[in-house]
Amino acid sequence: MLKKRIVYNLFNKSKNCLIASKVSIANNFFLRLKGLMFRESIDKEEALVFYHTPSIHTFFMRFPIEVVFLNQKMQVKEIYQELKPKRVVFSTFSFIAIELPAFKTSNKTLEIGDILELTPSEL
Repeated sequence: MLKKRIVYNLFNKSKNCLIASKVSIANNFFLRLKGLMFRESIDKEEALVFYHTPSIHTFFMRFPIEVVFLNQKMQVKEIYQELKPKRVVFSTFSFIAIELPAFKTSNKTLEIGDILELTPSEL
């Protein structure tokens, strides 16, 4: 029997706005290893969440992304905008890393200090 994939919403509680409605959690070795590598693009409503991740790399990616690092209280600690392929970023003491489409945070829907929330989606 196939296990149903759970999809989440990523909500900014500080600004009362939805960031992404197609959020997946990389919760096993294969999903963490693969991430967004080898894909052609990422949907504008998509995001990928990694727990216990102090760094993200964009090797073998074909498009720029944004990376948001959170602490255990789901507070935004660092944002890397328009991270091009073949790069590595670190965030000391981060608990969660979120990969988003490029330009997702440029309209100020997400800023350092904001509190985020993941909730199951209705998909």
